[in-house]
Formats: sequence, structure tokens, C-alpha cells
Amino acid sequence: MKVVANNPVVTSIAEILGKTPAQVALRWGIQQGQSVLPKSANESRLKENIDLFGWSIPDELCAKFSEIEQVKPFCNYLSEAQKMQYSRQFSLVQSGYLQICIYKCCIL
Repeated sequence: MKVVANNPVVTSIAEILGKTPAQVALRWGIQQGQSVLPKSANESRLKENIDLFGWSIPDELCAKFSEIEQVKPFCNYLSEAQKMQYSRQFSLVQSGYLQICIYKCCIL
């Protein structure tokens, strides 16, 4: 989340809305119809994570998310044979603009 929360597009939207960058990133996921799974042991961040409802990101600001450069995860560089070889260790999940590599239940 640190990389996402430090993105200039996300931070600028957060400033406009008076929310934290993490809240904006999580809310964007919700508005895209995705399931979001925030995690924190920090009490203040737990409260922030709960405050994702009762507000939304306006369409004109949501459009700014398309300005974020997409980075291909490591999984995209594997050949089909390598993917088959590692199929017991890797799960490839593709959803909308995001592609997440999960290795032994940990997000890389």
C-alpha cells in the first residue's frame, strides 16, 4: 500500500477530498466493484479503513487513476512453461486493471 499511497495522483485526489491516500486507494477499489482487504494493527489506520463508506470519488477524479503508469508484475515475465512449473506455488489473479501475483498466500 505504501507505493500506492505515495503516488502523486492518489495523494492529490486525497488532498482534494480531505481523505488519506490509503482511503482513496481503497475507496477506488470499492467503486470499481473489487473486494478490498485492508490490514493494519495500527488503531488510527483501522479507523481510517472503516471510514470508506458514506462518500465517493467523483467520476472526474476517478478518471485521473488512468494516469497512473501500470507496472507489469514478475508473473508477466514468466513463460507458459515456467508458469506451469510453478503452478503449485503461484496463483495468478487478474481483475480489471490490476494483476496480482500471489506466492504461497503472500502478495508479492
